[in-house]
Amino acid sequence: MRIQSRLTEPSRDARETAEYIEGLARDLRRLAAAADLGFLAYLLAMVEDDAAATVRRLGKEEG
Repeated sequence: MRIQSRLTEPSRDARETAEYIEGLARDLRRLAAAADLGFLAYLLAMVEDDAAATVRRLGKEEG
């Protein structure tokens, strides 16, 4: 399986970076779960959740 990055160039925007990490963690969590790697999927879910919370927090700061 080949995974291609959706980030074309390094970003210095915190919200955009957190959104990218959230999506990447989601994809990796699904891969881990499909391979029956429960603990790894759990850790990736925590990363996904934290990134989503960061996106929400940064969205409120911008508004």
